[in-house]
Amino acid sequence: MNNKERLFWLSGIILLAFFGVYKMEHIDRLESLDKNNALVHRIQVDQINDLIRKLQEVDSKEYHRGFKAGESHALIASLSGKNLYDYADGYHAALTQFTLDNKENMTNETYTLFLELLQMLETSEGNYQELINTIGDEK
Repeated sequence: MNNKERLFWLSGIILLAFFGVYKMEHIDRLESLDKNNALVHRIQVDQINDLIRKLQEVDSKEYHRGFKAGESHALIASLSGKNLYDYADGYHAALTQFTLDNKENMTNETYTLFLELLQMLETSEGNYQELINTIGDEK
């Protein structure tokens, strides 16, 4: 082998090494993007679950408040000697159990917010996949 042939092979090996290092860095960047997306996705899901839990707590508190008011109503009725003829006069008779100022508006607003969060989550996932595909296709 002459010197030109050796230089040609050496430059080819160096070029191949640079290409390998570049591809490894590219893979590392994609892996970090994937980890970031997984963390963001988990945070979004946790926020949605927290919102659902808070909505359930609000409903539970309203039911409990209505139950207590109905129980008080039944106790007062029985102490005053009145009979409870109707289910509406029983423990669950409190109107506050089913009516809360702005509860319907709050529920509609919360439901709308919940749907927007789900749509944002789906859009985010789609944008992430599009970004990964674009970056993967560039190289």
